[in-house]
Amino acid sequence: MRLFIAIDVSKEVQDYLLKIQSKLDRSVRLTKSFHITLKYLGEVSENLVPKIKEKLDEIKFEDFELELLELGTFPNKNFIKVIWIGVKDQLQIMKLQEQVEKKLKEFNFKRDFNFHPHITLARVNRKIKFPNINIEKIEFKVSNFYLYQSTLTPQGPIYTKIKEFT
Repeated sequence: MRLFIAIDVSKEVQDYLLKIQSKLDRSVRLTKSFHITLKYLGEVSENLVPKIKEKLDEIKFEDFELELLELGTFPNKNFIKVIWIGVKDQLQIMKLQEQVEKKLKEFNFKRDFNFHPHITLARVNRKIKFPNINIEKIEFKVSNFYLYQSTLTPQGPIYTKIKEFT
């Protein structure tokens, strides 16, 4: 099964992100689910899932606030493959992501050395201009994260929450 660990965003932020998506170039593939991926695990044997849940249950963190910051792209503005929105006040999310890395170290998942917290809005298949959209400074509270299963379909990925961690 294909797994990742992520933070969901509030309903208010989801609604706002849909408005931002409506302003993007029509040729891009819009994402249908908004979250901040803390760690992508990839293909994982089903018999490992209980052990992964157990390790993630050990993570302790205080609730924290994040704020939408700016529109960005991967790999850069001249060669756009992904359009995303970054978040401000990253210290707490960086600490949470580092705890996830440490707790799952024994499973030998690929380590994310360049973690960059963001919410993906769209994927790009052809050359487009960087969208010049001002982002409102909307805050949202983070009090939990999830272990997700991602099932790939011709219509796009389907995300299923396996477990919530608070």
